[in-house]
Amino acid sequence: MNNHRFDYLLRALVVAGIALVQGCTMADYKTTKGAIPPPQPLNLVATQPPLEAAVHAVIVHNGPGTWKTETWWDEYVVTITNRGDAPLRLESATLLDFEGGASSPGDDPWKLERVSKQWWQTNSARNTGYALALGAGAYAAVGVAFYTGIAATSSLASGAAAATAVATVFAVAVPVTVIGSVVINREQKHKIEAEFQHRRVVLPAVIAPGGTVRGSFFFRVSPGPQSLRLNYGLGGLPHDLSIDLSPLAALHFKKRIYSTSPAPTPLPDGLHEKLPAEKNSK
Repeated sequence: MNNHRFDYLLRALVVAGIALVQGCTMADYKTTKGAIPPPQPLNLVATQPPLEAAVHAVIVHNGPGTWKTETWWDEYVVTITNRGDAPLRLESATLLDFEGGASSPGDDPWKLERVSKQWWQTNSARNTGYALALGAGAYAAVGVAFYTGIAATSSLASGAAAATAVATVFAVAVPVTVIGSVVINREQKHKIEAEFQHRRVVLPAVIAPGGTVRGSFFFRVSPGPQSLRLNYGLGGLPHDLSIDLSPLAALHFKKRIYSTSPAPTPLPDGLHEKLPAEKNSK
């Protein structure tokens, strides 16, 4: 009877260990589970005949429409249409942030994440008079997300036999854990890469008369975006179309804080928050 219980305990622990391993996906490779809520509609449209472009939504870290957790990019969902009777060539896209910094869409999710993290680490601590918060702002639904691990402990029967059982289980489970984690993370990484490439607009792109390009531009995290500029060629001549992004002026900003910098950057529209000196003056 005791032997049967002992065997059952061993098997149960091994199965539990393997099940735990299957959940050990690295944060960078995790995708959203269950139904993905639709992104908030934005629908900013600009036209310069024959080109018409619209930004339908911006998907940010932990915001509506997010299909990957720990997202270190801003995904601009766009539609670009050629209303003319001649083909045009969409050459490039450029996003301007609140300081006029320009960035181009990325074509590799992991390289783009590295660039975003480097930018964030360098700029979030700058004394500009702003408090940056990843994903925060008037347009985003939520602010910074903090993830904490939960350590699970179990209480087993005391005694040499129980200790030996646990040691045996982990001796078997640890190699399985390592192998399982590697396989799962590789599969998740490929899944994210495939979805990224499926969504993104590949440039340059030739748009036939009456044709439309739909997809996403993936930019590094860019607080307070000002405009999205599209450069295209038509009839052998260069042209550009700019989409005003002023409704996103508060994106990735939490609030204005006191700053001693000699020339703080002007606040984007709609972000004014009185400083302590202003409040005390009244």
